[in-house]
Amino acid sequence: MSIELRALAVAVATALVASCSSDNNPDSVFLEGASVTGGVWTGTTSPQGEEIFGIVAEDGSFHFVASIGGAPVRQYFGSIAAAGNLFNGTIAGVSSVGGADVCPGFSAAEGTIPSGSVRRRSSLSFVSQLVCGTTVSVSDFALSYSSRYERSASNATVAGNYTNSANGAAVTVFPTGAIFSQEPATGCVINGLITPVSPRFNAYDISVTYEQCTSGPFAGSVPITLSGLATLDGTDLVASLVSGTSTTTSAGGIVLVLNRT
Repeated sequence: MSIELRALAVAVATALVASCSSDNNPDSVFLEGASVTGGVWTGTTSPQGEEIFGIVAEDGSFHFVASIGGAPVRQYFGSIAAAGNLFNGTIAGVSSVGGADVCPGFSAAEGTIPSGSVRRRSSLSFVSQLVCGTTVSVSDFALSYSSRYERSASNATVAGNYTNSANGAAVTVFPTGAIFSQEPATGCVINGLITPVSPRFNAYDISVTYEQCTSGPFAGSVPITLSGLATLDGTDLVASLVSGTSTTTSAGGIVLVLNRT
């Protein structure tokens, strides 16, 4: 594992530990008009034994980072629709850059969430079925709610100067939501945009484009754009992003852990 990926693994492990801390509050006050599934969620999958950290936005779209031993190995994304306390939806999985296959021999797969249940601002559980060739990979997700979701979001809140925990590169988020960074180690020039999903909740849409990379996972690639969801974890910005518009065009997923300076 490269130095950058080891640093990223440590950063994600720290984020996962923080997310399982005392701010998980099953008795959080319901916010009127909020979706039943929206939230920052942490937990595990079985039988894979993955540690999950992720976000379900108010519109039901979600991005989850799956780690094993603190190292990000896969990312799951898709959409769910709830009726009362029950929901179903679609799901896709891609390998994190430098991570592991979604299922043996497959770096990407798509499937469904045939059934799930939610306790508002408390727990989220569901079964996923990813189609991998002629087999179906089944996972049980058991997630707990983090009340950090109940923090308002704005361009002003997220604007500032950060350091990329994976490689030490400086990252600027401007008050307009524009993102800029240049990585000395890889030569990558990164431009992006971050915007609140809703001003009421701590979730952001985010996209970044990598260009001019001379080394690293995107070296030699044409400009590559990754998109996903982000949340402020205290003062740090944590984002789950995947490239491409589908699993057939995806070059994988990355996790950004940006420490505010």
